[in-house]
Amino acid sequence: MEQLENMEKIEAAQTELGQFLVSMMPVPWTKICFYAKVAPGFSSSWFGFIEEETDVICCEDFFYNRYDSFPFKRRDANRKLHQLVSEL
Repeated sequence: MEQLENMEKIEAAQTELGQFLVSMMPVPWTKICFYAKVAPGFSSSWFGFIEEETDVICCEDFFYNRYDSFPFKRRDANRKLHQLVSEL
């Protein structure tokens, strides 16, 4: 029973992470890639996506420089991503 509860928590955390990544994208996209690493006292993440209209590959730094209509401040987005990753 405990394993089932743990799986449900993991699935809920993955869903929340996916929804947050999708909410970040200011243009239609075809693929999102997200990589994260977590260790005690440390976490890092990286994301990129492919713009649907242009096929431009937009990695994290390029993403923040490319869009001025981004709905979150970079610091806030990174904090939220690290929080979500740590929960996983």
